Amino acid sequence: FAMACSNDSGCGGAKLNHMLMPGSEHFDGTLISADVKMIKPDENIYRELFRKFGIKPEESVFIDDSPANIAMSQKLGMDGFVFKDNVDTLKEWLSVMIGARL
Repeated sequence: FAMACSNDSGCGGAKLNHMLMPGSEHFDGTLISADVKMIKPDENIYRELFRKFGIKPEESVFIDDSPANIAMSQKLGMDGFVFKDNVDTLKEWLSVMIGARL
């Protein structure tokens, strides 16, 4: 499995902020919104994420804290999870989703 991060930030410090984010070392890459001049839930930023990292939406999951961003991911064929500090629920959901894809 590959993991990519899409970071909505308009500031030049977005890359530094991402590098300091706990767990960032687990991502295979990051798409910074300021670099592509788009933000979620614009469907074009998702399409750029697919293109840049070779992601197939139907083989991917999308985790975000915004229901609007999840709705767009689902519209484009990804399963999505609204994350609100519910780590155990996320782990359970990922276990089901990953198991369904094996």
